[in-house]
Amino acid sequence: MKKILFLVILIFSFLLVSAADENNSCNGLRIEISLDDALFLGKTYTGLFRIDNLDHVSSTTDCINLTVAYNISGSDFFKQDVFELINLNSYKTSGTGDFRPDKAGNYIICGQIIYSTTNDTNKEDDISCKNISVINTLDIPCNISLDIGTGKTLYFDEPTVFYLNLNNETFPFIIEYWVEDLFGNVVKNTINTTNTNKKSFSPKLDEPDKAFLIKSRIAFIACNDSNKDDNYAEMLFVVKGEEPANQSKIEISELYLNKDNAIEFGETLRAEISIYKGDSTKNVISIWAENQKESKISTETSKITITKKFSESLITVPVQLKLNCDSKLDEGRHFLVVDGLGIKTKKEFMVKGNLDSLCPKETKLSTETASETNSKFSYEIISIPLTAENNNKFKTQVLITAKDETMLKIWSYVYRGSKCYSGEREDNIQEILIQANGNKTVELENTITDAEPGDYKLKVKLLLEGQKTEKELTEDIEVIELTETEEEKNEQELSNFELTETAEKTTVEYSCDSLGLVSNELQSGTVYISSSEKASSLAKYIFLGLSVLLNVLLIRKR
Repeated sequence: MKKILFLVILIFSFLLVSAADENNSCNGLRIEISLDDALFLGKTYTGLFRIDNLDHVSSTTDCINLTVAYNISGSDFFKQDVFELINLNSYKTSGTGDFRPDKAGNYIICGQIIYSTTNDTNKEDDISCKNISVINTLDIPCNISLDIGTGKTLYFDEPTVFYLNLNNETFPFIIEYWVEDLFGNVVKNTINTTNTNKKSFSPKLDEPDKAFLIKSRIAFIACNDSNKDDNYAEMLFVVKGEEPANQSKIEISELYLNKDNAIEFGETLRAEISIYKGDSTKNVISIWAENQKESKISTETSKITITKKFSESLITVPVQLKLNCDSKLDEGRHFLVVDGLGIKTKKEFMVKGNLDSLCPKETKLSTETASETNSKFSYEIISIPLTAENNNKFKTQVLITAKDETMLKIWSYVYRGSKCYSGEREDNIQEILIQANGNKTVELENTITDAEPGDYKLKVKLLLEGQKTEKELTEDIEVIELTETEEEKNEQELSNFELTETAEKTTVEYSCDSLGLVSNELQSGTVYISSSEKASSLAKYIFLGLSVLLNVLLIRKR
């Protein structure tokens, strides 16, 4: 009884291990030849193979790249070629080689998957071969004619349905068909078909009524057609659309702003505008930017001309904003204005900051000295570090001189583009009183946070009591990474040393090249075994060993 119990547990353990191995297996890829057993002379065949992803799961998307080598051989004929498939999901037949037999007889076609980006462990179905026969029917007499059939010739803004009919479909054929308007403009490109199933065409109308021509011809027939005058057909049909709206429409679809949903003075504001012109006699549309007082803040007015009535347009227009070197323009809410076709529409956007790098040098120089013409009030930066460490504090000193008693507010911030990197712009604001004929040195402290190393701007702003226009000073400052102490570096190196793991790699060589289509160098690869996979594999054998040990203990106890 003890021996039987031992054997049952042992067999059960082996079954568990076997089941786990089965669950971890992958089917990989499969190649099959998709050609019929009999082909026809003179016809070009594409899609020679079908490649299946056997591990594909429905509702998921796989992106497998692979390479296939194939050859076709027959009496006095041999072709060898390679094709690649990109982003294979479930299966593919298109783009898998081509073959145009030029002689009747028997052929052998073979293909082999020689490379793939998936774990294709089962190599047995990576090769496929098939015997095919090529039949010559080109000498058999025939008289094939083509015509186009539709249920009606007048359609009301609906798909046009039609059929390409042959009087004899015994022999393989290819029919070309396309659609033109009455002026010969192609509105549906040429399509090749090998069947006479239902076809359809959905026209896009730019006028209430429009006439079209369906044209078709027999491009290939696998017999000796005695009369080719009836190998071409065409049919006229008319589509009536809805009456277009007379009222024009203009919509500002999108404004392309910076990441903080704002833009700086001096930048180019790009706007996407959707325009429908009805029966308006006006042709010109003007675009500009303005502030809340309807004063223009763009350098010029852009103009668009649309002459065609009942037409739709989607246009992206650049609008250049003025520079604000003298700080006379207010930041905040502004508007893009589009005016034309009897319509005027606006869309709001935010302006923050100015492209100081584009300001003239003369303007920058006068800003840095920052002296009023009457010398009643002056201010200048007398101390600023050349570099500032990221996530660390630095100080700036500003000397202010006034003839009259002056109350003012002063603050500073670090920025690049339209983004501030020292918290809110007025985080360090101070209220200062300057006595008459006096001066005062103000110390401003900023902390740069989350800034990449590089060049930035420091801006100091002053607002005098009773005035609306801010005065400002701008200086360049370089942001560098915070320097670590030697002790911190040693601790980091020790931490990195303790956390380092070495991944094991095993080189596996395999050969599955029965066709000799690829060299041995292409058949070897490196397989990576992760720590979790090793642990999973090891766990199965530990479980087996424990099971055997448990049985031994039970037998001894009895």
